[in-house]
Amino acid sequence: MKPYDAEVLVLGTVLRHGVSAVQKLTADKFIFDGDGNFGTEHAEIWQKIVDITVSGRQPTLVNVLDVLPAYSHVLRSLIDRLSAVYHVYDHNPEAFEHWTSLVNKNGSVYQMAQAGQTLGASIRDVETFMQTASKIEDVDQWATEQLEKFSQMRNGVPVGYVHISEVVNMVQDRWKRILEGYEQPLLDSGMPSLSQNKLFPRGKMAVIHGLSGSGKSSFVFQVNLGTAFGLKRFGLPGCVAINSLEMDQDDLVERMTSILSRVDVSRFITNTVSKKDVDNLWYWSEIVKQLPIFIDNTNFITTSAMQYRATGLHVSSFGPVVQLSSDYGELFADDDASEEQRMNHVFRQQFHLSRLINASVLAISQSTHNSADTGRTYIAGADGTRYSRGILQSTDILVELWNAPQILLSGRKMIAPEDCTPAHPWLFIQKYRGAAVGIKIPLGWRAENTMFFDLAFNQTEGNETLFTHLDYLHEMFPEEVGSW
Repeated sequence: MKPYDAEVLVLGTVLRHGVSAVQKLTADKFIFDGDGNFGTEHAEIWQKIVDITVSGRQPTLVNVLDVLPAYSHVLRSLIDRLSAVYHVYDHNPEAFEHWTSLVNKNGSVYQMAQAGQTLGASIRDVETFMQTASKIEDVDQWATEQLEKFSQMRNGVPVGYVHISEVVNMVQDRWKRILEGYEQPLLDSGMPSLSQNKLFPRGKMAVIHGLSGSGKSSFVFQVNLGTAFGLKRFGLPGCVAINSLEMDQDDLVERMTSILSRVDVSRFITNTVSKKDVDNLWYWSEIVKQLPIFIDNTNFITTSAMQYRATGLHVSSFGPVVQLSSDYGELFADDDASEEQRMNHVFRQQFHLSRLINASVLAISQSTHNSADTGRTYIAGADGTRYSRGILQSTDILVELWNAPQILLSGRKMIAPEDCTPAHPWLFIQKYRGAAVGIKIPLGWRAENTMFFDLAFNQTEGNETLFTHLDYLHEMFPEEVGSW
């Protein structure tokens, strides 16, 4: 492998997968330009990768482009060459370790050769040699200094600890980007109660758990739908990615159009839907068609494959991915020694993905309700995620959806939590790194459309406010949307 190839493989892998490798290499070990000749382009890119990583962000293409916009062509070429030239399609830690060792070796040899060339120039003629030697007062000390220089070149400058002033500067830069509107941490789903409680920000993973059949998928998909409307309303770049392992993509689209139109799509099964309802559904399906939503309904997929596909979408012309959901964790095809270890891995991988692409990751999990009274349904609580309590440690945010009306419709008995009426669903915030916990958010529910709505508004039966974004529908879609 040529030295240039090793640098491209390391840089491309870091940009493609957000791999943290700043402790392995320093910028001075990269010695090439993008055209394969000796130069400083790769070194400049690696230094920005180091800066971004130290600031707490993932060194992905999008983040590096923010600070090196002039290098757009070079950065994208580094990623493209992974598959087009080297046929590398996924992150292989062992291969990556080999490539970094090659870059370290090649860079060290180059530096030593340069240093040796500089020292060797002192003997190109007698006069230069005499001038160099005359400046040395203690030859033993001089020889020791030269050896130290070579040692530093071989081992590199240790990377890890940085002075707090550098971190403060990076934090202040992030604050400026937020205040000036260049960065929007909290996505607007059009449901004020979620925004007021800081649900669900970018760069954070949230696990939504609850009883089977309680509407967890409907709630998450509705948040995805609201977020997509928000992107459209405010003209923000990016998209929403949905990994529907359980529900077919056709069913998912029908559910979205059903909650927007208030039409029960199950009537298509018996072909008893009216012309008026069909027109309504058709209208909203044309609206949904124009939203920045991408669906992957592969029902046998690993979390590493999901990461690969999500990061590919993230760096595409449709990216960045601002929100990603998965339904649900237990259905991923990852394998491990036990179900507990498997779930720990599945949710930990999704936690890493939230950092990798700076997205709001919504992961669904089933609940286990521990109770001596098996005939009644209780709140599962923060430790009630099925198979593994490690899910609690893996996530930034843990919320439990308690849908009392749906529980009663299924014929199950229940015990309502204190101060919570069973007349409507509730969302309990049981963990939130950096924000309040113990919050109880009341939600409305229409079972025939599997639709939640925000009780922060004054609602009237049949005319509930789904998203505040819909008040700006004609601004988002100025052209006439036809009906069937």
